Amino acid sequence: MKQALRFCCLLLTGILSLAACHDDKARPVASMSDNDQPFDSAALRIGYLPTLDALPLLVAEEDGLFDSLHADIQLIRYTSNMDVDTAFVNRHIHGALTDICRAILHNAAQPDVKIAGKTDGASALITQHKLRLRKISDLPERMIAIARNEASDWMLDLLLDEAQMDRAAVNRPQINNVQLRQEMVLKEMIDAAIVPEPYATQAVVAGDRQLWNSQEKGLQTGCIIFPQQVLDEREAELKLLATAYTIAANRINNSAKERYKTLLQNSYDLSPLVLDTLQLPHYEGWSSPSPETANQAADWLKNRYNEADWLGFRVLKTDYRTNHLFDNRLILER
Repeated sequence: MKQALRFCCLLLTGILSLAACHDDKARPVASMSDNDQPFDSAALRIGYLPTLDALPLLVAEEDGLFDSLHADIQLIRYTSNMDVDTAFVNRHIHGALTDICRAILHNAAQPDVKIAGKTDGASALITQHKLRLRKISDLPERMIAIARNEASDWMLDLLLDEAQMDRAAVNRPQINNVQLRQEMVLKEMIDAAIVPEPYATQAVVAGDRQLWNSQEKGLQTGCIIFPQQVLDEREAELKLLATAYTIAANRINNSAKERYKTLLQNSYDLSPLVLDTLQLPHYEGWSSPSPETANQAADWLKNRYNEADWLGFRVLKTDYRTNHLFDNRLILER
């Protein structure tokens, strides 16, 4: 009870103190993105979070690849997967960068939603710099922020299982905004969080500690989803998108980080020190996620919440299979 009361007080304080700097991102998704970007009704609109998963798309836009390929693509930025979900379900965007857990839930609720490709970002468990949390076994009764029913939630269970700890041994407040999650650890409002890159590196540069990294474990959870109708009706545009993505991925892999210094700073609000420290992942180009990872994520979701009925949980509990989750028509020949 004391721990729960402490969290409520800290969360309220955190929300109030950080509200001003995040107020500009609290817009409804019905007509605008989180950065007040109006929707282009003719363009193929892709929703994304400001994480390194999206970097190849941002580079493709920055380098004019969409224009040179005559692909009418609009990238729409959001700050949480929940906002991306809302825009996607309401068809304000045609496709979305999300994670394998959210993709499975969408597919369970609407079988026409397909994974068309994967992304190559990473996430990490960060802990408060003032706390003596140096290993996973130090985490019981600590508050570790995640976003419920997404990869960060799954990752927390995986690392607890690996340490042979009870999954209920930690408190997991839901903080959907990925940047806010990292800031709340920095401002000592919560004990720890699982955050995507580049915010994990930002936390380490600020003095916080990293205990676990998904990239080191070979766990890739990012993916790109589209409804079947979009895949069928706009296949030519989507193939141009996949081509631009792959060209941009190769440019990132084969260029010095300084080439995209301004883009990284502006897209992720990075200081020069964070930018110098940040390690970019190796981007594979447009490719398919691992079916094994999808099966593991589906098994976790089936057993995660008994009472939940968000999106496709009811289907997940009965006869869901990942056999029809993927559509590989956009995968480029190598």
